[in-house]
Amino acid sequence: MDTSSPVKFLMGECLVEGQTWLSIAQDRSDDWLENNHNYIQWCFPLDEPSKNVKSAPVLTQSDINEIRNFEPCRMAIMILLDRMKLFYQTNDYWICGYNHNHLRITRIIKSVRLLVGDDVANEFKDWLFYHLGERAAEIDANAVDFWRDA
Repeated sequence: MDTSSPVKFLMGECLVEGQTWLSIAQDRSDDWLENNHNYIQWCFPLDEPSKNVKSAPVLTQSDINEIRNFEPCRMAIMILLDRMKLFYQTNDYWICGYNHNHLRITRIIKSVRLLVGDDVANEFKDWLFYHLGERAAEIDANAVDFWRDA
């Protein structure tokens, strides 16, 4: 069976728009992360189509199994998760009624749950709500509900 592009990306064998997962995690600035939109679908892929990026990968069950069972892919996701946590800690402009980062956060939670596991997804949610504290009330309640349900 051929390895799919999303799995190859997480293995470090495939470039997306000139980037590897490692270059995104280590070399890209917060401004780059904020202003580029397609990388998030590759770093945190799902088994459902993106509503906003039609070219986003959609994982098959075979892809999911391959990622779940290959430690380097799971580690890549964990490193990318740490990078996004740093991004959200360093910037607060996304803490408002609506921001496209709210959709990214939902994707991150769902992807981590699907590919790494419930414990890590729940730890990220706990971290997120701890980081937000009372400022969570500034974010549209629907987005917050999506995060809680993801």
